[in-house]
Amino acid sequence: MITPPPGWTAERADDGLLLCPPEGGERALLRYVERRRPIHRALELALAGPSPTGFVFAETSAPKRLVTAEGEHAALVVRTGTLAGRGYVCVYGYVFLDDYFSSLEGLCVPELVAICEELVIGDVHLLGRVRRRRFNYAPPPGWSATSDVFEAKWLPPEAPANSAVIYVNPALLDRLDVAEQQPERFTSKHGLAGERYTRGDTHIYFLLDQDFLYSLRADHAPYEARALADSIEPVPRTQRASGEGLHYWAD
Repeated sequence: MITPPPGWTAERADDGLLLCPPEGGERALLRYVERRRPIHRALELALAGPSPTGFVFAETSAPKRLVTAEGEHAALVVRTGTLAGRGYVCVYGYVFLDDYFSSLEGLCVPELVAICEELVIGDVHLLGRVRRRRFNYAPPPGWSATSDVFEAKWLPPEAPANSAVIYVNPALLDRLDVAEQQPERFTSKHGLAGERYTRGDTHIYFLLDQDFLYSLRADHAPYEARALADSIEPVPRTQRASGEGLHYWAD
């Protein structure tokens, strides 16, 4: 749920909410949708997202990774261009939740992009932090993934000739079944306490923070699995919005 800035109008339209600043639609016109499926990468969503008829695209930004005030993963993509000879920006903001995402998409003048970012950061869903969660990590370069809502299966470019595979589970799972043995203990580069169990060509990793257990299993991929485990980022904590851009409508 997004709270419109003071002075902005908010009107229901189909399954969304249309947001407009006091100066009118020539300054900005945004559409917020609380639940959308299926989840895709932010850039894919943005490139397939809406744009006004006649908008001429000039440049598309890389997705800016954000964390909402509730600690949910989010991203903002900005596509600059012109409409009727005037410079505008198409903004595409997304908050990634369990099996769905919310979106803030629309047109605005460049100086209102910061407000759009703050709206995304302030998006509220009240799901609670400690639940099954996806998390950020760096997969092996060149590998491709298939996934369901939470688990990802990574395969090398030579598959199926190369039988290597890595399974990454969601955070907050019970430990996988491993034989009783003394694990190798380590600390990841993001400060997570880690354990590695080895059973033949299978390597099982558990990493812990205060609230979550992160786990993965790898077959025939010892070096790639270790690098992936070391790259796991903790689930974000609840945060305060940055305040950047608030002077346009709050101060």
